[in-house]
Amino acid sequence: MSTEMLTLGLSAPRRKKLPASAFPERADEYFCDDCGRDVTKHLHVPHSHAMAPIGAERYECQCGKKWLTGACEWIHFGNREQGGMISDAFVVGIIFSIFTLPFGLVVYFMTRPSGVGLFAAIGVGMFPLIYWELLLWQSVIRSLWRTRFGRSLIVGRE
Repeated sequence: MSTEMLTLGLSAPRRKKLPASAFPERADEYFCDDCGRDVTKHLHVPHSHAMAPIGAERYECQCGKKWLTGACEWIHFGNREQGGMISDAFVVGIIFSIFTLPFGLVVYFMTRPSGVGLFAAIGVGMFPLIYWELLLWQSVIRSLWRTRFGRSLIVGRE
């Protein structure tokens, strides 16, 4: 009997490794064409029906080679896309906040005798909304900092 039959073909699939020049072709790992360093964490594989993530548009390897990352700086999104991202973060935060309302009620009834029940319940209920908004705005601020003050590698400005 073959080992393939004994293991039911459940062996781990091979990880696909490609040079960074093949990006955005899908792979598990990307490596620099020149020096062979792993650059996977700096590349953002596009997802269908999703906007590009907010981030540096190019990554410079330690060897000096530059690669497109698949991300886009905040200032390069149009007004419509920026507004869409802001409203999406707000809507997702509200939806998750609705899911935490029962926990907020439990916290309210547990802490009501101490006088902080209402504030604790509001804090628990609003946490997801605050989290999603902070997640978006820290990305926006980092992007603005890179493009205004930092050494950002912007497409077409090298």
